[in-house]
Amino acid sequence: MTQSNVRAAFERHFNTHGTLYASAGRINLIGEHTDYNGGFVFPGAVDCGITAMIRPNGTDRVRAYAVDLDSYAEFGLREEDKPAESWARYIFGVCREIQKRGGRIGGFDTERAYRAMKASTTYPLQDAVPFVLENEFIPDDKAANATSIAMEYAVGDWGVAQVAKKFGNTADYEEYLKRGKYYTHYFDKSINFIRPKLENGEWLTPYDPFESIHGVGHFCEGNGWQYTFFVPQHPEGLIALMGGDRPFTAKLDEFFTAEGDLGEEASMDISGLIGMYAHGNEPSHHIVYLYPYAGQQWKTAEKVRYIQREFYTARPDGIIGNEDCGQMSAWHILSALGFYQVNPSNGVFVFGSPLFDRATLRLPGGRTFEIRAENDPAKNIYIQSVKLNGQPYENSYITYDDIMAGGTLTFVMGPRPNEAFGAKPENRPQTAI
Repeated sequence: MTQSNVRAAFERHFNTHGTLYASAGRINLIGEHTDYNGGFVFPGAVDCGITAMIRPNGTDRVRAYAVDLDSYAEFGLREEDKPAESWARYIFGVCREIQKRGGRIGGFDTERAYRAMKASTTYPLQDAVPFVLENEFIPDDKAANATSIAMEYAVGDWGVAQVAKKFGNTADYEEYLKRGKYYTHYFDKSINFIRPKLENGEWLTPYDPFESIHGVGHFCEGNGWQYTFFVPQHPEGLIALMGGDRPFTAKLDEFFTAEGDLGEEASMDISGLIGMYAHGNEPSHHIVYLYPYAGQQWKTAEKVRYIQREFYTARPDGIIGNEDCGQMSAWHILSALGFYQVNPSNGVFVFGSPLFDRATLRLPGGRTFEIRAENDPAKNIYIQSVKLNGQPYENSYITYDDIMAGGTLTFVMGPRPNEAFGAKPENRPQTAI
């Protein structure tokens, strides 16, 4: 894992009319990028996070997500009836967050986008939406991939809630915040797993969390292990469901070592396995960054570095899974800087393990944000301490606002974990709902 393969990731990510690259510890953006298809939720979310830092005042890349509202006409329906894909909730939520943080997106009608977001959550022909509206859960015996669809809807609904809050719509905020916590309906405390639920309210029995059936199973491109941790919008709630920090981190540890039979019909997208963690597919990407929410940031550092070393190379086959519009590279780019956005709509970047001695983000208005890692970060992977603009910084995360203000973030690295770093509850990342 060298600077060259991170540069390759940058070039894959901005590969059409623009090039983003790392050189001598600097990150630069050259040219314009106008050709991008943002038809996937995960790359859209993380890609917008990168774009928001580099050029928050509007780019074709962001607009490619934001102005697709005219596609309503394809369905011959009114705007409020659009059978939008569920990813619209995420993408519009992220782009709205960009504008909330000070950026402007040319040609983007935010109120119209908000109406579209809400329409996508209530349209009766959208996958299993009527079950969500009527029962608050999607029965596994009534729809394929029911449980993963429901878990993903909850993430999107949380994003809608935050936009409603920005608009001052209290009723919508409370409704969608409630929907954003529907993941709790699928958590079986007796086994500490997300578990499919039947129409009569009973758990699917028998249930094998290792099993994956592509296209017609309980989870889309995943299994019960992977979707148990698919709560990026509210990790604290998942920690509480599991009984607190210790049971949660023990479950995470087991996740990265578990071995089992996925079955003959498993999705080929489940690749790059570390236990049941699948780096080759997006639904797992945030999970490695969940340890800091329970006060164990150092475990994230270990796993991030392993993934960067083993799953990213400068060879033609240097990515372990489907690039999907840039998400595999986006994960690597952010992780090489030293942080990652678990929840794409709340502006919190969780610390991992910075790769470079120095990297510079060139921000609008002539500002810069410099990331320094002292004491040979390529060799010493663990964060010992952090300073922000020369002052001691105890948190295991940084906010978007701190980055965009400009300044210097300094990591002091070491060969052994500092288990105290980020361990106190007040120093952990927060969902802030």
